[in-house]
Amino acid sequence: MLQSAWISLLAFAELAVSGKTESNSFREQRRAAIQPGLCRYGSQLECCYGWKRNYKGQCE
Repeated sequence: MLQSAWISLLAFAELAVSGKTESNSFREQRRAAIQPGLCRYGSQLECCYGWKRNYKGQCE
């Protein structure tokens, strides 16, 4: 019992130190479900790589 608690604690500590959580992936491109071709880069919504904005302001 004590051993499994230590393993869980160590796994959590490694995850926290490495910063490889889903919420900390600010440099990764994440697709936003709002519109096709729209991706989130950190806190900004921009057209995904290879897409451009048309005259209506939509990504295509």
